[in-house]
Amino acid sequence: MATMKDETMQTEGIWKRIAGRARTTWGDLTDDELERFKGRTQEFAGYLQQKTGQSLEYIREKLGIDESGKETDMDDDTSR
Repeated sequence: MATMKDETMQTEGIWKRIAGRARTTWGDLTDDELERFKGRTQEFAGYLQQKTGQSLEYIREKLGIDESGKETDMDDDTSR
């Protein structure tokens, strides 16, 4: 059975992966911007849409999240 600490660490790991993808795509993001939305992926995607003018579909694809804000399976698909 997973403990609260395990779940917190898993959630932090997911956010770090999403934030890393965001930094790769939008290199001008600041630490403050990432910290402001830490763990709130849907809000972060909306913020990126406002900031960049790009579609939510594109942003979600780049972040590796679905419409509900959950991380999608982004195995090592190098064709993207």
